[in-house]
Amino acid sequence: MAIEQNKEKCHGAQLPADVEYVVTEQGAVNLRGISTKQQAEALIGIALPNFRDDLTAAACKVTLVSGVENDIHSNSTYTRKGF
Repeated sequence: MAIEQNKEKCHGAQLPADVEYVVTEQGAVNLRGISTKQQAEALIGIALPNFRDDLTAAACKVTLVSGVENDIHSNSTYTRKGF
């Protein structure tokens, strides 16, 4: 897999530009047509709960989300279960 081969060059997982849906045990999101900030929020929203704080902190560090958006975890705007 390209991500594994270039792991030392990446600072995190990079999604290909043509990814439309991401599905986890926590839900599913459609990334098509939303901003990078909204994509970050949506992906954090479907991450395992024990990783959400770290993901939010990392997103804040690179200015994808603001530190005051602590409700990302419960934001269901982009999360769709059973679509």
